[in-house]
Amino acid sequence: MSDLTGIILAGGQSRRMARDKSLMTLGGRTLVQRAVDALTPICADIVLVTNTPDKYDFPDLLKVPDAFPGTGSLGGLYSGLSAAGAERAIAVACDMPFLHTALLAYLAELLADADAVVPNLSESGAPGAHAPGAKAKQIDFHPLHAAYRRECLAPIEAQLRAGDLRMIGFLSHVRLRTVERADIQRLDPQLHSFFNVNTPEEWAIAEQIAAGGAA
Repeated sequence: MSDLTGIILAGGQSRRMARDKSLMTLGGRTLVQRAVDALTPICADIVLVTNTPDKYDFPDLLKVPDAFPGTGSLGGLYSGLSAAGAERAIAVACDMPFLHTALLAYLAELLADADAVVPNLSESGAPGAHAPGAKAKQIDFHPLHAAYRRECLAPIEAQLRAGDLRMIGFLSHVRLRTVERADIQRLDPQLHSFFNVNTPEEWAIAEQIAAGGAA
């Protein structure tokens, strides 16, 4: 997919882990390296969003700082999408160790008729992304394992300038396509792609999964 950019957000504070989780090693690779490896087969270029570029030994990756400092993941998405070399992009967080290349490629393909393609793992009957004040975690949306067109930049910037840092706030202003749990499980039956590590307890689970144990 030569017209696809990979975006890795590596700017989290790692407060609950008490160390920089992006550089923690799982299965012989750091978490950020695992993200790079998942994106490389399908992306023409990869952007690493970080305010500490010297920590990362990736000479071939474009490293960009936050364009709107202090605005969290939404600001990180904006920064990565602004720097993307392609019109389409896949955005992931660096703390997701089990990214699935084929699933990421599938999300990107769905951008043919959408500006944003976001996995929705919520059960039926849950409120949608357009519900007033909805937050991604409340409805089990995954905007940091999603595909975007650069058309999303203007509504994201407007939201940032309004002080609204919700990751899904701008989705009501773009052509949104959600991908439901059943479709995702055809490629990732255990939904390991969406497992992220924020605590030592979650890290222990990740080590078990990486070793081939039960999730």
